[in-house]
Amino acid sequence: KYRKVTGEHTQKIPISIIAQKTVADETGAPTKTEAVITETTYDLLMPYTYYAIDEVTVYYADGVYVSSDAFGKGYYIDTGYEPNVEVVMREDTEDHVMSEAVTEAIEVNIGEITDAQEIEEYIRAKLKNFIDKPKVRNDYLSIEGDVLMTDDWTDEGEVPTQTIYWTDTVSDNMNITIPAQTLNGEYSVSAEAYYDYISFGNAKADYISMNISGVGKINVHTPVVCNGKVSDVKEWNQAANPSKNNPTIVLGKDFVVTLSNRGGHIDAKGYGENNYNKYVLYNQVKFPFEVFDESGKIHSENTWINIEQIKHFILPIKVIEGKYEIEYRTVAYNFCEEETGYDCTEQKANLFPQNYIATDTVTVEVVGQLYGFVLTEFVEYKKIINMEECGGVRDVSKLPFVYGEKGAPLGSYFRFRLESVGSYEKGAIVTIIPSFWYIGQNATEEVDIYYEDIRADGQTILKKWSVDGHRLELTESYVLDVNAEIVNGNGRHRFWTGIYMLPMRSFCLPKGEVLPMYGIDKESFLEEGRILIKFDIMIEDEYGKNVLLYINAVNEKEGYCNRWKKEGGEDGEVIIYDMDKSVKNSMKITGTH
Repeated sequence: KYRKVTGEHTQKIPISIIAQKTVADETGAPTKTEAVITETTYDLLMPYTYYAIDEVTVYYADGVYVSSDAFGKGYYIDTGYEPNVEVVMREDTEDHVMSEAVTEAIEVNIGEITDAQEIEEYIRAKLKNFIDKPKVRNDYLSIEGDVLMTDDWTDEGEVPTQTIYWTDTVSDNMNITIPAQTLNGEYSVSAEAYYDYISFGNAKADYISMNISGVGKINVHTPVVCNGKVSDVKEWNQAANPSKNNPTIVLGKDFVVTLSNRGGHIDAKGYGENNYNKYVLYNQVKFPFEVFDESGKIHSENTWINIEQIKHFILPIKVIEGKYEIEYRTVAYNFCEEETGYDCTEQKANLFPQNYIATDTVTVEVVGQLYGFVLTEFVEYKKIINMEECGGVRDVSKLPFVYGEKGAPLGSYFRFRLESVGSYEKGAIVTIIPSFWYIGQNATEEVDIYYEDIRADGQTILKKWSVDGHRLELTESYVLDVNAEIVNGNGRHRFWTGIYMLPMRSFCLPKGEVLPMYGIDKESFLEEGRILIKFDIMIEDEYGKNVLLYINAVNEKEGYCNRWKKEGGEDGEVIIYDMDKSVKNSMKITGTH
């Protein structure tokens, strides 16, 4: 509040009054003469106007009390603010009005005026032409450096104008935490502002409060994202036709499950592409088959398992090969089973607030294993070497087997064993395709094997071994009977056995070379060398669908499993025969008479 102050300021001005006086001469005729100059001080009254403050009250936001069902309790938000207000109130007129002092007398020629009032008016009018109006100044008011009422010296006081004063005073530290258990939804908000004050002069003020309308609403929407992955166990995948679209997991091997909470969400501030892990109550995975975790604990099929974002599992060998769907779900930390149950789900992200669970699925292929090829026995005529009993079992890392100095004699045979896990039971077949490699002094090349046979008429003839006997097929009759403990009592773990040899009289030619029609003799064949036998092994179930390859050479180029190399051997190398030796030389024909 302010008032307009007006008045007259008295300024003492030294003057010299020059008067004209008419007098008569000796003859009585009028004569003009100048009078004596009169020195005096004149009090000149000058009007003034200024504005004075009676009282000032500045209200400012001290804090806001905000409440909502979304919070569970009210919050008082202190602004931490007090404005800088400057007020200067001057009581004495002398502090508001001033005039410049006149030190030299001002001459005023009044002529022959003799009337006192006329002289007064004449002097005042004359002086106003020489004397400036007095300077005035208002009281002073500024808020936060903005001057609302100036006290600069002016000719006339500046009228204060009505001002609406705004300032951004709210602190940045207005963190309100919505409790984790608050359900998704729309919540109303009420707020009440509290104002403190600074006062000057005669002002009487009180701390006040007022309701704030139009605060708005709060939408609670706890975001979760679920992106599941399964490691593609390529390094153990021996499938002849591995899946290119789905990750593969292998019976008896571990695999990694990953659940990421990073991804896209609604297009709103604080959402979008983000990692939403901090809003997760728990992540879970569910398998349509039994699994073991890292600690060895068994988890039944179709059971939700709590996981961190990465977890290792082991696939039991009793799981049937084929395609399966692995399910994932991520549950928001404000989920309440009593309120919604577990049906409040949405694929990938809970874009709608009524949903608290994000889900995902991953299709996987389950494949078996073909492994553990070993030589168990070697027989040279009547000499039998049981490699298992003498501690000399030859796995692929110790092959090819070389008997003696150069190799096994022709006609000797060897027994082998290999293992499988998976659907390779009744009707399954293990197929072994051997290939033959001549090791000469300078090079190694693939060859065809020929052997001697006796016709019905007693004549010795040559037959091509690689046509008549190059393929081995192991069926149910070749399965080794093992105890139930080894195979987990379910027949899914099998041991396959077989036997192989080269005939006592074997010869070889470079692969694909044709013998002449006539004149075949020893010089027609490669000799004085050794023969390396390689096995290319595959297994298939009774339907010919689940096919595994031991070497898997073509797929190996794309990172899939070559089990022969995985076990430390060279592709299929089994045994070396010495072409210069034959068990026939060790045989003796005896008779009784």
